[in-house]
Amino acid sequence: MKTLYVLSLFALLFLFSSCDNEESNYAYEGLVIWAEEPATDGCGWLINISDSTFSPINLSSNYQTDSLHVLLDYKRLDSRNHCGWRQPGYAEIEITKIKNQ
Repeated sequence: MKTLYVLSLFALLFLFSSCDNEESNYAYEGLVIWAEEPATDGCGWLINISDSTFSPINLSSNYQTDSLHVLLDYKRLDSRNHCGWRQPGYAEIEITKIKNQ
């Protein structure tokens, strides 16, 4: 009976230690930026990550708030957003997960 108790205790400890902190599941901190309406030579929604600015192709309306700090993971795409007068444009990203910071 004592062995069963010890094994149960180890199983519970393993279960709780394998749960990651939710914040550690996000690789990047970002800042959502409104860069004016694309129809008037703006760039729309951008995300600044580690001193680089990207154009997300799938930023949910829930996160379309200027100066919003977020945690996210993303996949960098080969395409670029050639907006306004900006050349060569912003690299596009696909957000794989995001949440408010």
